[in-house]
Amino acid sequence: MVSSLARRTGRARSLGESARGRTRGARDRAGPPSCSESSARSLDQTPTARRSPPTRRDDPHRQHVLRRKRHLLRRHDVRRDSGVYCVIVRLERAARIRIGRLGLVTLAPGTYVYTGRAARGLAARVARHLRRRKPKRWHIDHLTTHRWARVIGLIVVFGDAAWECCVNHGVMALAQDSVPGFGASDCRSGCRSHLAYFAPPRTSS
Repeated sequence: MVSSLARRTGRARSLGESARGRTRGARDRAGPPSCSESSARSLDQTPTARRSPPTRRDDPHRQHVLRRKRHLLRRHDVRRDSGVYCVIVRLERAARIRIGRLGLVTLAPGTYVYTGRAARGLAARVARHLRRRKPKRWHIDHLTTHRWARVIGLIVVFGDAAWECCVNHGVMALAQDSVPGFGASDCRSGCRSHLAYFAPPRTSS
């Protein structure tokens, strides 16, 4: 009886080992899982990711416009530190001012517009005209440092400094008068003056 039980147990073990061997052989013949199967499993296991909408920086049309703008700036060589400016000065009272070689000049109360230029350093030039304490180098310095004078406005045109006389002619066409020789000592276009005068408005009595 004992011998028959041992034979049955050994037969069962041999059957189990043969079954496990057949399973391993089937797995080896099947090979590793394909990419589609692995991706399908991963998609089933992980939630689907939402694609974020394209931002403004990713817009191809905007990128093309920016590249075109940079190309045009390099092509035309637009300088940001050169151009023409107009200094608007209000004189509260009549004053006699000594202005370089012009000597003593009598200025009536009102608004004066000086047109100048800067081939480079335009921002520094304009900032200098706004200061009251400075060396008197140009004609306009004698006016902006006077105690009755005050700078009330600025007009700046970026670009070619050669536009100075064109801008000055436009201002003179609107002015009532001008100060002869003021700021025009080095003018090559024959401008009579670069300081236009606008009389104060008349008050009704």
